[in-house]
Amino acid sequence: MEQWRQSIILGNQSAGEHKLIVALMHYHQAKLRAESLFSDWFNPEEAVAAVVISYHSLADFYSRKGKPKMAERELRRAYYFMSEKLDVYAGSMRKSERKAALLYGQKQTYMALLSHLNHYQEGTTTTNSATIYPFV
Repeated sequence: MEQWRQSIILGNQSAGEHKLIVALMHYHQAKLRAESLFSDWFNPEEAVAAVVISYHSLADFYSRKGKPKMAERELRRAYYFMSEKLDVYAGSMRKSERKAALLYGQKQTYMALLSHLNHYQEGTTTTNSATIYPFV
């Protein structure tokens, strides 16, 4: 978990210093580390938070750089990651905290995606209702 935190911190610092390639590398590294937390399932809330923060950091980075489609892609990937984990672990979820953590992460990502799509719908993203609200 500490390595993940360090990657996010370094990504934020690099972005602040306009070292964009380095920032992007750190954010992707954080995402990969966060995804690997799911195999251990030691602390479900931390694992879900790490994944959500990692994907959302990438989405924010792309949005700030004027790349809304890439930001949208990261938010969708985060949502699908949570959905997939809910499906994979559904039969083996004995503790409701695991499911609750995944559902919370999925909800946060869904809300961020809707907000993003509503913000950029007049720009580069398509605007039909099936695209904007694909999960309803």
